[in-house]
Amino acid sequence: MHCLSNDEWETVLDNDEWETVLDVAYKTIQLDLSLESDRQQLIRFAKMLIHCHRGTINEMSFIDGIATPTRISCLPSGIAGEEDFLNGNYFEDYPRGLYLKEGVFVYRDSDLIAGKSFRASRMYREIFEPQGIEHFLSTLIHANGHPYGELTLFRLKGQHPFSEKDCAIFSRLTPFIDFAASKHGAGDDSHANQPDDPISLSKLDLTSRQAEVAELVLRGKSNDEIAKILNVTESTVKKHLNAIYAKANVKNRIMLYHLLKRP
Repeated sequence: MHCLSNDEWETVLDNDEWETVLDVAYKTIQLDLSLESDRQQLIRFAKMLIHCHRGTINEMSFIDGIATPTRISCLPSGIAGEEDFLNGNYFEDYPRGLYLKEGVFVYRDSDLIAGKSFRASRMYREIFEPQGIEHFLSTLIHANGHPYGELTLFRLKGQHPFSEKDCAIFSRLTPFIDFAASKHGAGDDSHANQPDDPISLSKLDLTSRQAEVAELVLRGKSNDEIAKILNVTESTVKKHLNAIYAKANVKNRIMLYHLLKRP
């Protein structure tokens, strides 16, 4: 990915654009990213700076370096397949390393070496392509020095790809987004109500099939992968997961992972 030098940053944006970025940055640091209304406001701010069709904020949890979404905010409406997205079913191997980056990291679909692989991915086929989305621009968000998630903007087929100037604007805004996330302790939800010490899988009184599913979750497998391994449908996997969540008194696979330890 091409990175701009300090001198190049100064020539990318004119004075009026800088003034707008600073105004949005000031408003951004006052947001509380634990509130859905403020998360949506952040997307509106980003859309004021960078023309786009839609934006999302994906909050992530990280298991053994693998990013799994735990919460998504989206304007103007929810995306198709949101439940599968939140279950981590659309996260193939190639983008996972991006979430381990530290500091400001902005990237476009055109910056990814695996761009062609992305267009062959399930996420592109089932979420982006049906909505006519062709281009994306993302900035990684950190809270208190730890990966938090990402803010992504989308453009439709026929619209121009995101430019170097768009990357410059996003890179300048990112530290203020990080500050808003850190200031309000965003990202702590996935660890809420967890015991100090994880419990054993055998303590949950699971059926044999539920135990198999839970074990595969502990190994970082998505619903799609679990369905293939067990030779069942994804719908069946989801039913087993819901039953497991109920017995474990958790809301998602991230909380389940942190709750459990092997016998």
